[in-house]
Amino acid sequence: MKWKDGGKRSDGWQCERFDDEDSAKVFRDAVDEAGQHWPPGWVKGKGYIDPTAADELRYRFDRWAVESVESRTASKRYKQQRIRALEMYMFPTFGNCDIRSAEHFSKDTIGAWVNKMLKAKVKRGAKIKDMSPETLRGLHGLLSSVLKEAIVAEPPLRDRKADGGRRTWTWRAGGYCDSNGVLRSDPGPVYAYVQSAVNEAFPGEPLVPAGMSAGGSQVTVRTLEITNPDPCREARVIVASEVDVSFRFPVGGRAGYFVGGDEMYQFENGGSSTIREIHTQTTKVTGNTVVAPGATLTFNLPIGMGFGLNGTTYNRIQSIIRAVIFVL
Repeated sequence: MKWKDGGKRSDGWQCERFDDEDSAKVFRDAVDEAGQHWPPGWVKGKGYIDPTAADELRYRFDRWAVESVESRTASKRYKQQRIRALEMYMFPTFGNCDIRSAEHFSKDTIGAWVNKMLKAKVKRGAKIKDMSPETLRGLHGLLSSVLKEAIVAEPPLRDRKADGGRRTWTWRAGGYCDSNGVLRSDPGPVYAYVQSAVNEAFPGEPLVPAGMSAGGSQVTVRTLEITNPDPCREARVIVASEVDVSFRFPVGGRAGYFVGGDEMYQFENGGSSTIREIHTQTTKVTGNTVVAPGATLTFNLPIGMGFGLNGTTYNRIQSIIRAVIFVL
């Protein structure tokens, strides 16, 4: 059977398949009664789900979902709002479904529910309006979080592999992605943080090179491995690099250091005695670096010296590289 969801010319086409004409007529009448929408409680491709379909009642979606929300570390108001959303928008379709069933919760059944929600009306003050995309994303995220608990349970209540083990699903808040890197839903943002710290001493106290060329004379390179935690989407990375160099300045001595090719520090001893040790920490920020889906980027931080004069030496280079990774 094929019809326009909502009955208007501008509405999207919906379809459901039947093996016999009588079943199709029963469904047609139910669609008519629902105002040309999917009938409440009907799961695409499966029909009405028997309340006893879950062989153990605790695995029925309505019970599992309420327990899931109640067990969260959140305020009483948060829990009341989420349970109300479940009762209004999800239980009419999925309430009797088995949380463990890949047939009850599939791309087709969830897609049909999303299309149904796109046509839903909500009351905002004195006005009745279409459900906003933000509200629908929130509902989808709530549904995904409940299903995710069944996947990460030990032992898992839902298969972590689909299609006979050929495809592994990695769930995110709000959606999932398969092992081939194909986006299967609308995932939420992902955040990660990594850092690398090095404190290297130079007992021989090398002389600071006298060169004054751009970038100075490279004396070391510090690195950080940055991995995109999302297998489907590009990540944007902001890197903050802190460098601290310890110098010894004789009278008339001069030195400077460079980070990533940029001059960050320069000092000259204009006094009448040796400065046995002086050091200054500087920070350089590199933004909007792109890391491909699931890839690892090696961030290189070259550190150089220059402007050496009158036997100025260095004895220690400390560095910390911090990376904040965003997938939006």
